[in-house]
Amino acid sequence: MTNKIKNETTLKFEGEELTLRPTFACLVAIETRTGKSLVHLVEEFAQQRGTLTDLLVVIEEATAATGNKVPKEKIIELLENEGVLSVQLGLGNFFGKALYGGTLMPDEDEVTKKKNQNSRKKSTGMSSTAPQ
Repeated sequence: MTNKIKNETTLKFEGEELTLRPTFACLVAIETRTGKSLVHLVEEFAQQRGTLTDLLVVIEEATAATGNKVPKEKIIELLENEGVLSVQLGLGNFFGKALYGGTLMPDEDEVTKKKNQNSRKKSTGMSSTAPQ
């Protein structure tokens, strides 16, 4: 079961789920093991150029971050049975949460509300840093 407070993502396989958690230590381990920055990995996977080795590293480290280390052989078995592209959406969610802290896109109403607040502050001469 995923924990939204910890920005977890679930990879769903037939009959099984793997939970990924993008902790700072996990992300550092992924960068160290792959020799690539997080942003570089995200770009590669977004352009469908990510390697199987990198995919395995990401899943290994991200599952271990939940406290439930999944053996490499089990991950390989799941990927062989389901296909590599079966994890594309979940992996995109994981990387999005890693980069943006779980706030991928602000709610449009929130954006509008903030713009309106900023407009009111400007019209009253208040700066956005002024105590309220």
